[in-house]
Amino acid sequence: MKWRDRKGFTLVEVVITVAIIGIVAAKATQNAMRVREEARETKCLANIRNLQSALDMARMDSGYIGSNKTAAQLEATLVPAYMKPMPECNSGGVYSTDADSVVHCDVHAP
Repeated sequence: MKWRDRKGFTLVEVVITVAIIGIVAAKATQNAMRVREEARETKCLANIRNLQSALDMARMDSGYIGSNKTAAQLEATLVPAYMKPMPECNSGGVYSTDADSVVHCDVHAP
């Protein structure tokens, strides 16, 4: 029997093909997870910018509004006059302000 007359694939060919598909799938999954986390971080940073802008508007309207605010205090200060509703971090972070009244997320750096 000649090599050309055989039909089908050998076991080695099938194993190599499955291994290559597995490697490609693993790389695709890694990239998808990385892109997903980058999107979460980008949204969180956009929320921080929006909160900071709203906090600055509140400060201009009412003068000094304090520092070291927790998420509940931020919400009480900003909602509904300056933003609606209070944004949430997609990674479960909590927004707060520091001593300089700069908004931070406890998961993502500003």
